[in-house]
Amino acid sequence: MFWQIVVPFLSAAVGMAIVGWLWTFGAQNYLGKYLAKKAENLATHQDIQKLVDQVRETERVKSEIADPHVGSPTSMGHKEGALR
Repeated sequence: MFWQIVVPFLSAAVGMAIVGWLWTFGAQNYLGKYLAKKAENLATHQDIQKLVDQVRETERVKSEIADPHVGSPTSMGHKEGALR
């Protein structure tokens, strides 16, 4: 009678332990890969943003070189000598 009660209980406990172990390590494996991919995507996004900023700065400098009066006080509506 004792073993009729204990064996099913032990079987269930061992089964739950195995399922818990598989779930834990499976979730850690998946979560680790997921977080690594998210970090990679964030780094790529930041790299692209840096490139966009560099292109904007390059275009701004190119426009200043092409038209040296762009960005000067007179081109912004200031009168000659008003800043002195």
